[in-house]
Amino acid sequence: MQSWNLTLEKENQGLKTKVTELGRSLHLHRSRDSMVEVKNLKGKVEELESVLQDSKLLIEQLGVREDHLKGELHQSKGQVRERDHVIGEAVAQIREDES
Repeated sequence: MQSWNLTLEKENQGLKTKVTELGRSLHLHRSRDSMVEVKNLKGKVEELESVLQDSKLLIEQLGVREDHLKGELHQSKGQVRERDHVIGEAVAQIREDES
């Protein structure tokens, strides 16, 4: 009976050792998974930062384009006013000549 008890105690100790090793292994596995997840998230954050930077540049370019178009519009309005003035003077001159 004593030898049976010793055998069971040895098996029990072996099982405790295996449980401890499995616990450590599980902890390491979870740690690795967490690190992989952190790396993946870091990659996604970097990608989003890049997209954000590209968007900021695009907005800046659109602002420059808008300023340029506003300038062109202002110039065109000035040309139209000048043309209207010249036409008005020509019409006035024609009326004067007809009188």
